[in-house]
Amino acid sequence: RMRGHEVNFICADDAHGTPIMLKAQQLGITPEQMIGEMSQEHQTDFAGFNISYDNYHSTHSEENRQLSELIYSRLKENGFIKNRTISQLYDPEKGMFLPDRFVKGTCPKCKSPDQYGDNCEVCGATYSPTELIEPKSVVSGATPVMR
Repeated sequence: RMRGHEVNFICADDAHGTPIMLKAQQLGITPEQMIGEMSQEHQTDFAGFNISYDNYHSTHSEENRQLSELIYSRLKENGFIKNRTISQLYDPEKGMFLPDRFVKGTCPKCKSPDQYGDNCEVCGATYSPTELIEPKSVVSGATPVMR
C-alpha cells in the first residue's frame, strides 16, 4: 500500500483453544468477550504502526462458521470423516472432558513436575495425557478419570 500497490490485508483473532478458555475463566468472562476486547486492543496496536486490515474477524465470525461447515460437509460426503469411540480424561468435578492442555502432571520421561498433557517443556518429550504421572485437571485440580 505504501508503494501504491493494491493489497488486501486479512487477519483474525483465534477465539478457540485451551489458553483462551482458561484465561477467560480466570477473568470471569466468556471467551467471546475476551476475544472482543483483545481484538480492539490488537487493531489499536496495529493502527499505531499504520497497519490497516481490509477484513478483521475472529474464528467465531459467521464467515468462518460457514466455511468450516462447508469443508466438513464435503469431507464427510467424500468419506474422509469417520466415527469412532475413544477414551479421554474427564474432570469429575467440572463435568467436562479434558484436552491435553487442560491436564498437568509429572513428565513420564524425565520426571519433571508441572508439565502439560502433551509435551514436556524440560526434556522435550511428547506423550499422551494418560501417560502423565499423577495427572491433575488444570480447571479444577481434580484427579481426572478415563471415560
